Amino acid sequence: MILSLLRKYDPAQYQAYLNHFENTPGPKSPMQTYKPDYDKQIILNNIRDDIKGELEAVILYEQYLSIIPYDDIRNTLHHII
Repeated sequence: MILSLLRKYDPAQYQAYLNHFENTPGPKSPMQTYKPDYDKQIILNNIRDDIKGELEAVILYEQYLSIIPYDDIRNTLHHII
């Protein structure tokens, strides 16, 4: 949703988006798979870090709500929050 709004309000970003699709013939290599080593990690700490990151994002979006004048952007941020 945010990328769509960025393309709407930033013509250079929209052009880069279009160029990407024109110049992308397909995957060049297989995706690398993620293989976590749970023996060396404490899963609860990883979950705490993820929750902290999500809370920080919400706080940032709430700050943006007070300074962004465009209704469609504000509605999108409300929806995400």
